[in-house]
Amino acid sequence: MQLENKIEAPDLYDLQNGFWIRRAEDIDIPKATDDIHRAFDVWRDAGLSLSPMFQTESQTRRHLLPNGFVIEKFDKEIVGTFSLKTAIVSRLGEKAVLFREADDEPVEFLNHSGRAVTDGGYLVLKKAAVLSEYANQKLGKKMMTFCDQLTVNYVRIALETVAEAVWLYEWYQRLGFETVGSYRYPKSQLETLLMLKQS
Repeated sequence: MQLENKIEAPDLYDLQNGFWIRRAEDIDIPKATDDIHRAFDVWRDAGLSLSPMFQTESQTRRHLLPNGFVIEKFDKEIVGTFSLKTAIVSRLGEKAVLFREADDEPVEFLNHSGRAVTDGGYLVLKKAAVLSEYANQKLGKKMMTFCDQLTVNYVRIALETVAEAVWLYEWYQRLGFETVGSYRYPKSQLETLLMLKQS
């Protein structure tokens, strides 16, 4: 499968509650960077140190352009952000899963659970962040619905998270994601989990 540089998605997606999703633009970068920092404060308060907490505007730009999206209120205030990439996921025997995002080196995740993995192309949800004051608007769930609708040519959706982010990990499970592997990136104190939502 060919990994895509630009994900096909609608220019505007109405969330039906005074919010919508649209493609990120360069003008959004400062606000999106600030929102990412604010959204990840919950992890800082829990004693975790995650890279989005320290993300620069330059890193946000690379992350959001061309496959990044913002969640906006009716008054054009940005309240959330996320991006999508493509990846190839394939099982390596019984104990490992190979995860290769577009333009990145492949990562071999250990598969402790023995869960079945459907080989193929996945959309990868990256650095999703919604401001905590909008948590009761179900924007995260609606963002996932948007992503699900883009998976016509993919097995489904993949993401990485950390087990220490317990409530987020459990939320992903409730949405149908399963942990299929773990990996500790160099210089990281936390174990990264690969979660897949397979069709």
